[in-house]
Amino acid sequence: MTSLWLAIQFLTILPVRLRGDIRDTDLASSMRWYPLVGSALGAISAFSFWIALRLFSFPVAIVAAVVTLIVVSGALHLDGFADMCDGFYGGHDRERILAIMKDSRSGAMAIVGVFSLLSLKMSLLASQDESWILPSLVVAPTIGRWSMVWLCARSRNARASGGTASAYIGHVQKRDILIATIFCVAIAVALMSWRGLAAFVIAAAAAEVFRRYVERRLDGMTGDTLGACCELIEVLTLMSLAIRWMVFTR
Repeated sequence: MTSLWLAIQFLTILPVRLRGDIRDTDLASSMRWYPLVGSALGAISAFSFWIALRLFSFPVAIVAAVVTLIVVSGALHLDGFADMCDGFYGGHDRERILAIMKDSRSGAMAIVGVFSLLSLKMSLLASQDESWILPSLVVAPTIGRWSMVWLCARSRNARASGGTASAYIGHVQKRDILIATIFCVAIAVALMSWRGLAAFVIAAAAAEVFRRYVERRLDGMTGDTLGACCELIEVLTLMSLAIRWMVFTR
C-alpha cells in the first residue's frame, strides 16, 4: 500500500509519514490512486458544503466547499495554475516561459487567472440544483486528478534539469493509467450515472487537447502544467454538469 500512501502524502496536507526508501517507480505507480484520493478530497469538500448550508446560507456553503478543497490539497494545483498563467502570458518562447514558471513570485496574470478560475467554480456550482452539488463536488476533483495521470502517461518532461514532477512525467505505466481510469469512471458513474460518464469523456478529450497545446509550446510537461490541467478539468467538469442540468430542466 506504499503507493496509496504516497498519493495521499503528495495530494493532501494529511500528515502521512512513510518509512524506508522510496523509489521513483513507487512515485510513478502512486498515480493509479490519484482519482481515488481526488474523490476523498471531494467528499471532504462536499461535507463542508453540507455543514455550512445548515449553519449559514447557500452562498456561504458554496464558498466553503471551494475553499475547503483548496485547503486540504494545500493549494498545490492552484499554485501550478497561477504559475502557468504567468508563464504562458508573459513568455514568448520556451526558455522564457519555463523561467517565469519557476519564479516563486506571482504576477498580474496569475492573480487574474486564479480569481477567474475560483469565480467560475463557485458560479457553476451555484447554477446547479442543490441535489446535484454534493456529487458534483466529488466527481470534479476525481476527474481533475485523473487528468494528471493521463498527461504523465502520455508526455515527457519539459525540463532537462528535472523538477518536482520528473519522477512522474513519462514514467506512468499502462497498467497505472488503466487502474486510474477504472477508478475514475466507476466513481463518476456511481455518483452521477451517464452524466458522470459524459463528463469524463469530455474531460478526457480536453486533457488531450491541453497536452498537445502545452507540448507545442514547451516540448513537454512540467509540474505546473500538470496542476493547471487539474484545475481546468475541474472547471470543465462542473461546466458540463451545469449545462446538462439547465438543458434538462427547461
